[in-house]
Amino acid sequence: MVPERYWRHIGPATRERIAALANIAGDDWMQDWPLEASDPARVFEFVELLAAAESDEDRFALMQLVLYSVDLADPAIRQSAWPMISAQLERSPALHAQEIIYWSLGDETDDGVWVMEELSEHGGFAVTYLMRDVLIRVAADIGLRLARMPDKKMGDGPPSRCPGKRWRARMASRLARIFASLPTTRDAAAGGGARRRRRKYDQRRTMRASSTALVEE
Repeated sequence: MVPERYWRHIGPATRERIAALANIAGDDWMQDWPLEASDPARVFEFVELLAAAESDEDRFALMQLVLYSVDLADPAIRQSAWPMISAQLERSPALHAQEIIYWSLGDETDDGVWVMEELSEHGGFAVTYLMRDVLIRVAADIGLRLARMPDKKMGDGPPSRCPGKRWRARMASRLARIFASLPTTRDAAAGGGARRRRRKYDQRRTMRASSTALVEE
């Protein structure tokens, strides 16, 4: 869980500006816009937009879009793009503190110490271990006290095709909120393409969850 002092939000104007810049959906009813608009096939394109961004608002929004996209990307793409992404994260750690903490997975104790979550073999996000490398390097810069170092070797982390139970529960919750907010009319503001993207995303997540469940059984 990300401590409240690190929370930051994307405003409607920023969302609309980035949506137009990246040629992606950016409708008002999209509750979790970076997730819904993410595209693993466009990781490098989004990274280029991030590097060229001129305001903190745009950089923050684009970083969310990049992270959701790279988390879904093939491992080879993720490893190739990560040095560019981590460089942006470490260049402005205070700006991206929320994302660094969120993707690293952990929780803050009552005495203000940050404890990284124990991950099973197939637990966490695909980028969790990569992001933990970044967190360790910038923890002092963002005022986060780490309780201990992660107990697993840093690297690409668990394969994205084998998400953990906690990860699947979080995504299921996100998707439930997304679908609850969808327009009910067929002609809702360019919703056709967005709905097809969400259906594909949901199907992909369901297939991954099912395959993992079979392995665990």
